[in-house]
Amino acid sequence: MIDEDINEMIEKIGMYINRKNYFNIKIDGEIKEKKINLAIPLLNVMSENENKEEIKKIIYEKYIWKNEFKKRRDIKRLSKYSIEKVKTNYFKTLLKGEFTHAIRYGNELFLRDKDEFEKISLFYGMINNQKSYLLLYIISSIELFKKVKKENYIIILNSMIDLMSKYKKDFTLYEKIESGKYEENQVEKDNIYSIVYKYTLDYFFGNYDHPKKDTLYKILKVLQKSEIKLELKEEKIIYEKFI
Repeated sequence: MIDEDINEMIEKIGMYINRKNYFNIKIDGEIKEKKINLAIPLLNVMSENENKEEIKKIIYEKYIWKNEFKKRRDIKRLSKYSIEKVKTNYFKTLLKGEFTHAIRYGNELFLRDKDEFEKISLFYGMINNQKSYLLLYIISSIELFKKVKKENYIIILNSMIDLMSKYKKDFTLYEKIESGKYEENQVEKDNIYSIVYKYTLDYFFGNYDHPKKDTLYKILKVLQKSEIKLELKEEKIIYEKFI
C-alpha cells in the first residue's frame, strides 16, 4: 500500500543517505569503517508505527548526510541481454563491488522480474557480512518498494545497490558452514541481526526455493546462539518489527 508520508520523505532525503565509501585502510594501516545509514529501515517501519513523528525526527536529525550528497544519474536499460545474463551479471557485479554496472543490471532485473531480483538480493545478503546492517537494509528496501509510488522505486533501488556493492564483504561464516569447517565454539557473542536473519529466511522460503537451503538454516542456527543487544533508540524502533 502506498504511504504518502514515506514518499514525501524519500523524495527529500534520497540523495543524502549513502556513503561515498564505507571502508578504507590508510597508508599507516589504520582501518576506518563507516556506519550504515538507517533511514531506509526506519522509513520501512514508519507506516506501521504509532510514533511516526518521532521516527521522522530521528531521520532528519541523524540520517541526512549532506556531506555525502550523491546525484542520481539516468540508468540506461539493458533490453538486449537475456534474463539469464542479467541475473548472472547482477550477482557477479555485486560481488566485484562494481556499483556502476550492478545498478544497471539490478534495475533491469527489477523491471523484468521482481521475484528473481528479490531472490538474488536476499541470498546475497544472507550469505554476506552477518555483523553489519546489510541484510536489514536489503529486506527493508524490498518491503519499502511496495510502499512507494512507481516513480520513486529508483531512489530505494539506487540506495540499496550502492550499499550492497560498496560495503565490505565477508562470506566467512557461509564459507565455513558450506565447506563443513565450522566449529561450534566460533559463535559471535554479540549479534543483534539474528532476528532479522530469521525474519528474512522465513520470507525467502515462504516465496522461493534455493539449493543452499540447508546452509542458510545452519547460519540461522549459529546466529541464534548469539546475544542480542539493542543500544540505539532507532534500533529498538526498527527491531520491534522483527521480534
